Amino acid sequence: MSLRNLLLLDAAGAFVSVLMLGLVLPYFQEFFGIPLSALKLLVIPPVFFLIYDLVVWSRIKSNYGPWLQGIAMANLGYCAFSLVVAYQHAEVISIWGKGYIVAEILIVALLAIWELRVVRLKTNR
Repeated sequence: MSLRNLLLLDAAGAFVSVLMLGLVLPYFQEFFGIPLSALKLLVIPPVFFLIYDLVVWSRIKSNYGPWLQGIAMANLGYCAFSLVVAYQHAEVISIWGKGYIVAEILIVALLAIWELRVVRLKTNR
C-alpha cells in the first residue's frame, strides 16, 4: 500500500471514530455508559486527525513519510488519552462501553504501528 493511500485509510478510520463518538455513542449513552462529557473530549482529536489526513492527502504531492509518521504518533497519543479518559470514568462505563473503548484503542494502535512500519520500509530502500 502506498503512503498516500495509507493517509486515506487513516482518514476513513478518523471519520468512523467521529461518527461513533459524535453521533452513535451519545444516542446510546445509557447502554454504553460513557458520559457525554467524555465523548465530547474523545471526539475532538479524530476531527483534527481527519482534517490533517485530508489536507496532507490533497495538498502534499510527495514525501508522505514524515506526515504519515506524524499522524501515526498522534494516533498512539490518542490511544493513551482514551485510556486516561476511560479510567477516569470507569465506574460508570458499562461493559459494552469498555469493550468499545478497548476495541477502538486496539484498532487505532494496530493501524498506527502498521503505518510506522510501512513508512520505515518504504523510506529505507
